[in-house]
Amino acid sequence: MDNRLKRSPGESRSNRTEQDASRAAPEENFPIVRERRRARNEFQQTVLPNIPEIPGFHLCWLATNSQYDPIHRRFSLGYAPVRADEMPGYDMYKVKEGDQSGHIMCNEMLLCKMPMDIYQDIMLEHHHYQPMDEADKIRIDQEQLVSQRDRSGKAMGSVEGGLPDDSNVKLPHFS
Repeated sequence: MDNRLKRSPGESRSNRTEQDASRAAPEENFPIVRERRRARNEFQQTVLPNIPEIPGFHLCWLATNSQYDPIHRRFSLGYAPVRADEMPGYDMYKVKEGDQSGHIMCNEMLLCKMPMDIYQDIMLEHHHYQPMDEADKIRIDQEQLVSQRDRSGKAMGSVEGGLPDDSNVKLPHFS
């Protein structure tokens, strides 16, 4: 018989958690919040320089090589490349020759600006009005579902809760 299976007389069985510390509850092995944040920061890309704000403009880095979101599409929305003379101290990122000559560029990313009023209009459309329209469509579908009856006149569905009334929603401000 295997020695591991033998038990001597009077010997009590030991606790498994004492035998194997790795069997501790999983929450005891979770890293603390600070360690998780540090781990997330290790994967952040910090290749692009931090840029100061230009009052009245929204700034962003746009990829010049994206097939899904081509830069000419962003130009048609109102973005324009930032010239190096508009950003003192960023001459090292100035493009010397080519299509983007005189503009600020890092790798394939071009620094662009858009007037804040146009940016606010675009953001309101995409992140406020369009979602509200979708909510209205859901509300209409919900009302139609509740109003449907079967042959015997019994309601075919009911809704718990429902969607909130959006009549007093404040317009958001995007930065």
